[in-house]
Amino acid sequence: MIYLATAHTHELPAVEEVNYALSCYAIGRLFKAGFPAYSPIVHWHPIVKYMPTRPSVQDWIKLDKEMLDFCTEMVVPDYPNITWSKGVEYEIAYYRQQRKTVWRFNPYAPNVELRETKGF
Repeated sequence: MIYLATAHTHELPAVEEVNYALSCYAIGRLFKAGFPAYSPIVHWHPIVKYMPTRPSVQDWIKLDKEMLDFCTEMVVPDYPNITWSKGVEYEIAYYRQQRKTVWRFNPYAPNVELRETKGF
């Protein structure tokens, strides 16, 4: 199972909506190309809207760690805002510590091609 790492949280709700849409697009491309993937943003974004309060950063880290441990690889799409996310930086660092593979891909390319990366 691949863990899709994408940015989400932002002070502007409209930016979060765009980040959610980009995450949906990326995971859809992976799925259509035959890559089984999980995205915490795609899974949790619509659910959080119905929660009485937003989960804390610590709540997200605990949940993310469980899924990061479960997944065997990570994919980071080539979106311009990806390096602005502290969450993605944490996820990549965690995978590096675990010596798991981190891939990049261009979700807009005609074919999904994963390329291994050594750093960001």
